[in-house]
Amino acid sequence: MRAAEETGLAPPLPPDEDAVLPFKPCFRRIGKWACDEAGLSDLPAEPLALYRGSPPWRSCGDAVRFVLDLPQPTRRTDPPDKRREAAVAALALIPDPDCTIWSDGSAKDGTTQGGGGAILELHREGRTIECMAPAGRVCSSTRAELVAMTEALARVQELTPASSSLIKNILLCSDSRSGLQLLSRGPHDQQTAIAQRAWSLLDALTSEGKQITLHWVPGHADLAGNEAADRLANQAAADCDQEGAPIDLPSARTAIRRWTAELASERSRRHPHLPPTPGHDELDRWGQATLSQLRTGYCPLVRVTAHAEAYGNHLRSQHFRFLL
Repeated sequence: MRAAEETGLAPPLPPDEDAVLPFKPCFRRIGKWACDEAGLSDLPAEPLALYRGSPPWRSCGDAVRFVLDLPQPTRRTDPPDKRREAAVAALALIPDPDCTIWSDGSAKDGTTQGGGGAILELHREGRTIECMAPAGRVCSSTRAELVAMTEALARVQELTPASSSLIKNILLCSDSRSGLQLLSRGPHDQQTAIAQRAWSLLDALTSEGKQITLHWVPGHADLAGNEAADRLANQAAADCDQEGAPIDLPSARTAIRRWTAELASERSRRHPHLPPTPGHDELDRWGQATLSQLRTGYCPLVRVTAHAEAYGNHLRSQHFRFLL
């Protein structure tokens, strides 16, 4: 640099850190590497939800209602006929809707090949509408469910004025309690773009004077609408183009967390003592502990730790003498 100043030339630029330290660890490089390994690098990213939706004075109020529990509680271990009976009894308490929506989402292993499907039953017209949408090559089960709900609400909004005028009460049935719980927080507490879009559609429909009830129903309970929506969701996951569907931040976190778990599991299988010793599982607790101590070389039975114990006792005695 001094030579450049003496000759009147501009000083050289500082060297690029990638050229000087190509393997320098930093959050940016590790994050990019993790995204590449988890299969996220070539996926379009969904924009972050940087706003809180519509202002409070434009809230839909009581026009949107969430029902997250059944009057007669059920468990997953209950037989399908019992869960179906509880769901039918709960839906009977809802006033006769003009439009019933059955929505469902599907994601392979809860992380990949997502799709959403829904059936719209227009009771006043005696017809049904089927809709499907891809949720992304990498997605969570909750996102697939939200995609199905959003696609169904968008189809209702796209109805012709003649069909839309016949709809006053809408009933949306979903077996995703987590998706409904997420939306039930309200339009001002949503952190993903897909959830904000769902609330924007709810606001648009309620502004037209419609009443909307989002009801949880148990899955795989022999409900005809739920089973049909499930088939559409599986078809959407298999047939729809997943490459153009964006990935949101929660789904990316889930995919990276799953990849790191698989990486840790793979590394754990490289342990030299992974295969169990013959008869190890048949031993009692004392025998298993003794065998593990012998294998690791820290067994008190063979006095291998006697020197360490004596040295530790010596240090403790010197420390006590110092305190006196």
